[in-house]
Amino acid sequence: MNLRHQELFDTLAELYTLQAVLGNLPADDVVIPHGVTFNRAAALEAGYAEEAVRVMAYMPYLAENSAGFELFPSTYVERYVDAPDHDVVSYKCSRELDTLAGEDVYFPPSFLRITNQNVYGHTFLYDTDTGLVREWRPFYDDIDIDNQDWDSLPTKSPAETFGPWIRNFRELTMFRIGPHKVAWSPDAPSSRVDAQVILDAEENVRLAELKVRDLYLENGWDVDAKEQSGFDLENFVAQRTAHDEQVIRPLEDKVDEAYKLARK
Repeated sequence: MNLRHQELFDTLAELYTLQAVLGNLPADDVVIPHGVTFNRAAALEAGYAEEAVRVMAYMPYLAENSAGFELFPSTYVERYVDAPDHDVVSYKCSRELDTLAGEDVYFPPSFLRITNQNVYGHTFLYDTDTGLVREWRPFYDDIDIDNQDWDSLPTKSPAETFGPWIRNFRELTMFRIGPHKVAWSPDAPSSRVDAQVILDAEENVRLAELKVRDLYLENGWDVDAKEQSGFDLENFVAQRTAHDEQVIRPLEDKVDEAYKLARK
């Protein structure tokens, strides 16, 4: 395996492992493969370059149990080797542009899609020829069936690309507040204009979400440390679950009530 890919493997392993350490997904769902066996012939027939197929066998990913895990806003981890029934059609689908499914428009053969997205999310593309990552946001970037100028997207190393996300998670500037909910910008009050009753109800939810950060710190989370040996994960998860059910969800119900009241 070419050493230029090691930074990708190390960076993704750190990012995904951090999610488990934070209590966001089971540790067993973080898969760090070491040359796994999969349907390489199908991936090659689907148009992937040989080097891209080699990288698939070592690139960290999340197991099927966490297939719907939202890693970044509207952004999910792509898997290449965890499905034994992956055939040529499956691999072709993974090469198709998110916005042009069924149009036979594909990423270049050397590209691996690290993430897939839903409308507003991020598609991170790893070029196995260069060891660099491109960030494509289909809703915002002008790349489509008539314009496939991938060189127009800036390239960064894997560490430069994902390092800021890792820091934000570790420093708790963004955090998961429940099994399916994430506070991406918890420190920013709403700046939009709406009925005051709605804004007040939403602000109460935001302040309640911020309490999750306090729960992390109270259970020993160190925002400056890579290793979290003093963090009581089990107690934290129990407290977060209770806080979500007993405090946040009732406040969210009040937001719904505020909308109904304001729209009368």
